[in-house]
Amino acid sequence: MNKSFIFVAILCVLFIATFGCSNDKEKGNKNSQTAAASEKTEPAEKKSNWKYREEINKMDETKSYFATIYSIDKDGFRDEKNGFRLVIRNMKNEEDVLLMAPHFGGYFSGESKICRVKFDEDPPQNWSYSKGSSYDLIFLEDSQKFISKLKMAKKIMIGCELRNVERIIEFGNVEGLEWN
Repeated sequence: MNKSFIFVAILCVLFIATFGCSNDKEKGNKNSQTAAASEKTEPAEKKSNWKYREEINKMDETKSYFATIYSIDKDGFRDEKNGFRLVIRNMKNEEDVLLMAPHFGGYFSGESKICRVKFDEDPPQNWSYSKGSSYDLIFLEDSQKFISKLKMAKKIMIGCELRNVERIIEFGNVEGLEWN
């Protein structure tokens, strides 16, 4: 009985030593991680809602650049599947600003070829556009001026006629556009 008591006692000591030390190590690691996390005082980077892509023309190997942002829905969520797209394009060193309706969403209508654009809290401005090659695409005129205002804006709204009714399209947070 004496040998089995000693054997059980040794197992208990080994068990306590093994698991007791690992808990202390884990506590030490957690404390050091907490201290390291609290030492970081760098501000968190704001995530941009802009998506960028580059395409190379296979015929002449020229590059085209695109920046795209999607409209927000009535609940304030960015709608990449069914939303409108605002696209800035640099193709053959010419910049364009395109507004694209969702394919199911209708077509741009109206004879005036003017939409209203509101940057932040500024009053809405009339902005001319030309129709694209399809019913769901328009090109906003004076693209340089538009891009310049867009770079400084936090949010924009665009009002255009779709199916003969003015539709207000909100783009929410447009900050962080990187475009030269």
